[in-house]
Order: sequence, then C-alpha cells, then structure tokens
Amino acid sequence: HRALAGLSTVMGFGHPAPGLTAPEAAPGTPAYTAVLDDLRAGVAALEPWDKTLFVDRIRLVLLSGAPRTSQAAAAQHYGAVAQDLASDIAAVTGQDTSPVAVVVQSAGSRTDGTSEVILAEGQFDIENPALRAVVASPAYPYSLMPETPATPSPEAALLLDELSLHAVAAHQAGQRWYCPLLRGAVLDGREITADFATLAGLRLQDGPHGFRLSTDAGPVGITDVAVISDAQVALTLDADPPAGALTLAYAWGHQAAGGDGDCTANHGALRDNWEEPSIAMPGQTLRRFALAARVAVQR
Repeated sequence: HRALAGLSTVMGFGHPAPGLTAPEAAPGTPAYTAVLDDLRAGVAALEPWDKTLFVDRIRLVLLSGAPRTSQAAAAQHYGAVAQDLASDIAAVTGQDTSPVAVVVQSAGSRTDGTSEVILAEGQFDIENPALRAVVASPAYPYSLMPETPATPSPEAALLLDELSLHAVAAHQAGQRWYCPLLRGAVLDGREITADFATLAGLRLQDGPHGFRLSTDAGPVGITDVAVISDAQVALTLDADPPAGALTLAYAWGHQAAGGDGDCTANHGALRDNWEEPSIAMPGQTLRRFALAARVAVQR
C-alpha cells in the first residue's frame, strides 16, 4: 500500500437460485455456467487496470429446492460441486491456488428442521479433506425475515457473512476454524455424556438448549443440560430410556406447529468461548455456535 503497488479491488459475484436442486447445479447448466461467465467478465473488466482476478472463496448454498435429499447424497453433491467449481474457476482466472469453499450450515424453516441436508452441510469440511473447505457457522441462532419461511434477515445475513470472513481468514493464515460439533454420546443410567470436537471451551447460553433424544418409542424428555468440561456436556433424562436404538440430536430435527417468532424450528444455546465484536453490525458480538448434528447413543 505504501508503495502504491499493492492496492486491491474487491468484487462480489452472487447467483441466488431459490429452489435449487442437484441437477440444476451441475456443470454445464445455466446456473453453473452463469457463475463462470461472470468471472470471465470480471477478468476482462480488470485487464485495463493491469489487475488480475483472484477468487479467494466460494460460498455454497445448495439443495434449497430438495430438502428431502438424504445426508449421504447431499454430502456427495456438495463435494462434487465444490471440486468442479474450484477446478473451473482456476481455469478461468489462471490462479494456482484453489478458492476456499465456504458453507454456512442451513437451519431449515420456521416449522420444520428435519432436512438431512443440514447434517451434510455441518460435515462439509470433514467429508472433503482434499478441498480447502470450511464450515463458517450454523444459521439457526440468527433471525429470519418477517413472513418468510426460511430467509435470513438482512442483519443475520451480515453477521453470517462476517463470520465467513473470519473463517476464511483463519484458513488462509494456516489456522484452524471449526464450530463445535457433536461427535459421540454415551448413556449411563439416566445421564448421557455428549462429546464434542471443539477449538475452545464449551459454553451454554441462556435459552432452549436444543438437544433432542429420540427412541423407537418416540422422544425422551431432557430435564437438565450442563457443560462438564471443555468438550463434554451432560444431559439428564426424565425417565429410563426404553431398549433399542437411541439417537441424540443437537439443533436438528425440531418442528414447530405455528412457526411464530423470528427464528427457525431448529434452535440451540451451545457455543465455544471464541467471540469478536462485529464490525458490520456495531454493538453485536460474533460467536461460534455449535453445529447441528445427530449421533447414535452408545449404551
């Protein structure tokens, strides 16, 4: 900057496609081709300024039109699209380094949070070790636009974009970024110990905790939730769970009959200790909330 030779121009390319399905996001389709065409136009626009276009990140929001896609199929689709885009973008711009593929985990709608696409998005970085992939944040802690089923409010969109910037910056600096993620659970009597992968100590905020225990006979009530270590949470049940398979979910699988309020049916209050003041929204604090997840409980 001091030498007047390092100034950069930031260009944003966005292609909102409500109701996007897997076939519509494949290479060669109009939505996919439009992204590359915009980048070619960006390359040409910068040439008179003696600047080159370098794509540092791709934000992926896929399968909005196919929420009933299975977790396995959604994971395969996200990985394939990210790999194809990284390769094609490098060919358009001539850059040697692949963009960071960023996902903000979706949260479902006001009334339904049972889509397995959500679960696949939460493990996008784990499922794609060969990619420069990062899951920046879950969306469930943030508000929705009034009278919409699942559209983040403008304020929420700004905060999620800012969290994405932090995630990408950490990745580019060779540092780790991942939100707390439920990895396992063990039952002992009426208590479940849930283990999390986390970069910093866990913290439970005020409000509904978000955990849900399912059995073959239906859900079992949870009477108390407490953080017992930097990476463990203890859950106390209101009854002995029945024999058979047990599934513990966090911030996933919730449903709300009325859909009132400004949030999705999925909810949770667990995060780690990382926080930063927001620049985009002065007075707000950015936090790294735990991702929505589902695991089998070991007896």
